[in-house]
Amino acid sequence: MCAQRARQETNHAGRANEPRAFFTNYYDERLNRCFIEIENIGVSNKAGGVFINKSLTDADGVEYAAYLAFSKRAKESWDVPPSICEIYLSSGEETECHSADEFDELVTDYIKR
Repeated sequence: MCAQRARQETNHAGRANEPRAFFTNYYDERLNRCFIEIENIGVSNKAGGVFINKSLTDADGVEYAAYLAFSKRAKESWDVPPSICEIYLSSGEETECHSADEFDELVTDYIKR
């Protein structure tokens, strides 16, 4: 049920047609919520760089976390500090993060890997 709702929400958000986008879903019994993590890695021909975009929502479209990093340099984009890295923890606290690894660690509050 959660996977089906995750696919529907991914399609609804318009992310399913992006060539390098994929999603992970996880049903949290404690919170009675289906969580969806969507990651998209792409090349911006206009800006001449690579971007990584991640989001964490529930199946109702409520956003819990957002991450965006963009690199115009030859460096790997994950070596560049993100321009957006915000997470709403299950405690209700909003926090900022400073790397893709930190983002991944903090969203484990919702997505069990």
